[in-house]
Amino acid sequence: MYEKILDIKIGHVLAYAPKSPDGIWLDVAVCEIVEEIASIELERAIQTGVYNKCLVVTKLIDQGEVQERQLAQTYRSYAIAVGDTHPRTAAILRRIADSYNSDAYKEDIWAELEDY
Repeated sequence: MYEKILDIKIGHVLAYAPKSPDGIWLDVAVCEIVEEIASIELERAIQTGVYNKCLVVTKLIDQGEVQERQLAQTYRSYAIAVGDTHPRTAAILRRIADSYNSDAYKEDIWAELEDY
C-alpha cells in the first residue's frame, strides 16, 4: 500500500520536471525512472500533475479549442520522440495528448451550442 502512495507522490513531483536540453519533455533521466519503476500509479500521477499544471487556461472567446489542440500536438510529438527508447513514457505522453484532444472536442461542442 505504501508503495502505491509513494509512486503517486513521486509522479506528482515528476510532472513538474524540466525539459531536457534538446527541448523534449520528459527528460531522459525521468523517462528512465518511469521505465524502471513501471507503476501505473506513478504514470497516472504524472498525467494528473501535468493536467493540473495547465488547469487554469485563459483565452479569448473565439479561440475555442486552439490551446488544447496545440498542447495535444506538443505532447504527441514528445511521445514520438521517446517512443523507441521509452515506451511507457511515450504511452503517458500519448494519454496526455488524448486528454487534451478530448478537451478540444468538448470546447468545439460548447462553441457550437453558444452559436445557437
